[in-house]
Amino acid sequence: MADEFLLPHFSDDNPAAYAAMAWLRLLENHRFPSAWAALTADLRLLAVQDWIVQNPAVEDHPARAGMDRDELAAALSVEVPTHPLWEHGAAMVAERVRGVTLDVLAGREWSAGSRPAADGPRPGAGAHLPQRSAGRG
Repeated sequence: MADEFLLPHFSDDNPAAYAAMAWLRLLENHRFPSAWAALTADLRLLAVQDWIVQNPAVEDHPARAGMDRDELAAALSVEVPTHPLWEHGAAMVAERVRGVTLDVLAGREWSAGSRPAADGPRPGAGAHLPQRSAGRG
């Protein structure tokens, strides 16, 4: 279940942007279990599958108890994982999630927009990133 921290950040004007900002704040405040629970089931599954593939030792770990890769990923990708292997993977999964979110935004100004774009949602609407000028890498 998503953390109560998310609730005050929903807004009738731009609920998606405020929810995204609240989720990033959870990561920023080292509240990964709450951020994890707030992810969609598909994103949690993706993150766990990545961890399993990147860590071949998981294949031979006794805690797998005969589970195939898909069963293990399903057991680890729930909102509140209780499988014993989560103790080994949680920190690595958290680091990867932060790496593709907070690390990308590090040193940049980011905020929720005050109103939705007139032409509909846009990728990156939850963060205002500076545009690179021509000729700069």
